[in-house]
Amino acid sequence: MGDQFRAGAGVVKASADIVSVARGDLRKQVMDLRTQMEAVKAHWEGQGAQSFQQVSEAWKTQTQDIVDVLDTFEANLTGTQRQYDADDASAASNLSKYSSMLGN
Repeated sequence: MGDQFRAGAGVVKASADIVSVARGDLRKQVMDLRTQMEAVKAHWEGQGAQSFQQVSEAWKTQTQDIVDVLDTFEANLTGTQRQYDADDASAASNLSKYSSMLGN
């Protein structure tokens, strides 16, 4: 029993919703920062411009990786909630059948 996971009603869905909102907020902040970085990039020249571009591209890749992780995390939470709901419905159906068999 010690290795079982338990979650209160709706907590997994609520967690998925929190991740979704956080991901949306992060996407907006990233887009705002990218816009600002593009404006700053115009002022760089020479090797500094190349270095700034390389750092900017690396940053874009890393921020997208974070957003992708949040996408996967939300999908996993949503899938887990669906499975919990299906298992709960199945258990309720089975208990109802057993109750009927007992004449209740």
